[in-house]
Amino acid sequence: MVTIYITRHGETVWNREKRMQGWQNSPLTEQGEKDAASLGDRLRSTEFAAVYSSPSGRAQQTTELIRGERKIPVYLEEKLKEIHLGEWEGRTQEEIKTDFPESFDMFWNAPHRYLPHGGETFEAFRSRIDAFLDSLAYHSNQNVLIVAHAVVIKCMMLILNGKPLASLWDPPFIHGTSVTVVRLEDGQCEVLLEGDTSHINRNEGKGKAMQIVRMKEKHDREMERIIKQSLESFGLDIPGTAYYDPELPHLSHFYERTPFAEYWVALDDSGEVLGGVGIAPFAEEEGVCELQKLYVKPEAQGRGTAKALMETALDYAARHYEYCYLETVEKLEAANRLYRKFGFSLLEEALAGSGHGAMDSWYKKKL
Repeated sequence: MVTIYITRHGETVWNREKRMQGWQNSPLTEQGEKDAASLGDRLRSTEFAAVYSSPSGRAQQTTELIRGERKIPVYLEEKLKEIHLGEWEGRTQEEIKTDFPESFDMFWNAPHRYLPHGGETFEAFRSRIDAFLDSLAYHSNQNVLIVAHAVVIKCMMLILNGKPLASLWDPPFIHGTSVTVVRLEDGQCEVLLEGDTSHINRNEGKGKAMQIVRMKEKHDREMERIIKQSLESFGLDIPGTAYYDPELPHLSHFYERTPFAEYWVALDDSGEVLGGVGIAPFAEEEGVCELQKLYVKPEAQGRGTAKALMETALDYAARHYEYCYLETVEKLEAANRLYRKFGFSLLEEALAGSGHGAMDSWYKKKL
């Protein structure tokens, strides 16, 4: 048996600028350094036989911040380099979407059909990640730490869970310094934790572990309760709000049958639903989606839950749409601050086709 702890490097300058890095590099931001140090504190009592790090500068920098003064051997592993993106490296996602619209769409929505421009195919990439995972059998009854990249981690989990390449981008989103823990024994994989960022939340006094997953039918009743109780608390249990949406009792079914739509829920370490958010096409305008039903239960507020849900939703939206629209009410001050923080601009009136007449504030963002 070997237990592997897998993390992504901390936030970099190019991450913040939404540039594709691949085999190129940019340094960690101040936040990225802080998060890596927090992860080091979290893992301080875990004994590791070795650290395997991508040779990219951002991964090595993260590795050193996690390791600190501990005398753990570090091995730079070429197979852990991020997927090679060829001509895309160093360019923003917006530039790539404009200049390579078809292959950009394939990269995010049909990775098994993606053809690179001077870089790696996902098939070749998966082969080298698979070869690295095979080498870990050497560490019998030991803990191993892997410091790598987002696509590397998504590919590892794809292989370990036996899923097809088309499922590469399934949730959860892999945030910088998030932790995934997997136990391998006799060819079997047990996922103990995936995409967890509780060390970042804990560093900010925000509490329990949390992960974002695609909504399932078992989450419907609790999410309906959260939404209704939230609206009731603000006196918004009135016609023209989500309170009376016919799909509310069966949200998972609604998003499953709607093309290019998803709903995610945030779960704590016991599986309790903390909140949720959805993305769906906005019927009246091509290329526009709507951010829908972002609600977080009171005890989960102020812990980064809404922020994590927003990041997951907007990451998905950017791969399918050009703009994101949302509707709210002015008196929900915390929600309005969050939308502005994420770059949404206030509109003078609702877009044509609005389905919630009680709303008095409307926002739009270019993705």
